[in-house]
Amino acid sequence: MTTSKMPKTKSDKSDKKTETLIEKRIRENQQIWVEEYLKYWTVAAACKSTGINRDTYYEWLKKYPDFVKQIEEEKKQQIEYVESKLYEAIQKGNLTAIIFFLKNRARQKWGAEERRKVEEETTYKLKLTDDQRTEIKKLIKEGKI
Repeated sequence: MTTSKMPKTKSDKSDKKTETLIEKRIRENQQIWVEEYLKYWTVAAACKSTGINRDTYYEWLKKYPDFVKQIEEEKKQQIEYVESKLYEAIQKGNLTAIIFFLKNRARQKWGAEERRKVEEETTYKLKLTDDQRTEIKKLIKEGKI
């Protein structure tokens, strides 16, 4: 017995056209969302501004690699913009910007004192039993804390 290909029905063509229209609408909504993200810089604000549910946004991230790529590119540009503003502030002698830069780019030298203070405070303030220490180590190893 041979199987023959069934001719496409009007319903099949209509379904395909509907699917294409839906995909087009999704792409349009994604572009609108990206434009709002560029204005507000947060997912929450872009979703609120466009009326697109956050769950929809996260579904798009799973289903549309081109959308993900576009978002990642926009985030890179945002970081570059903020870095340029940080460098401008440093050049103007803004001490807070200078300290921020050093603590993040020269952690070995500029972050050690802060870490030591935290360790000292923890050593003096926390009195743990051996069982508690073991449990904390276990949770850290499992990635739960």
